[in-house]
Amino acid sequence: MSNSLGKNYGTISHAFSSEESTTIEKYAILLRVEYIKAQLEYDELSLSEIATRLQYSSLSHLSKQFKGVTGITPSEYKKVLPKSRRPLNMLI
Repeated sequence: MSNSLGKNYGTISHAFSSEESTTIEKYAILLRVEYIKAQLEYDELSLSEIATRLQYSSLSHLSKQFKGVTGITPSEYKKVLPKSRRPLNMLI
């Protein structure tokens, strides 16, 4: 990111935090958790496959981060989520 923008990471991080009221790292975690939620709703990938796609070091790490953001585990989320989305292969 620093090379792309031609600024040092500290400058970028400070500007981001000032604008978004969170750190780049926390924002990235929030994006990952939203992706996990979407994948759980589509129910096309296992949690292990999601962890691999997002390059988590382990399924445990994914679960801990998910619970840290949402307050519930991915399994609990899957039990309470609305079944409003159709699988991608069912859209056509």
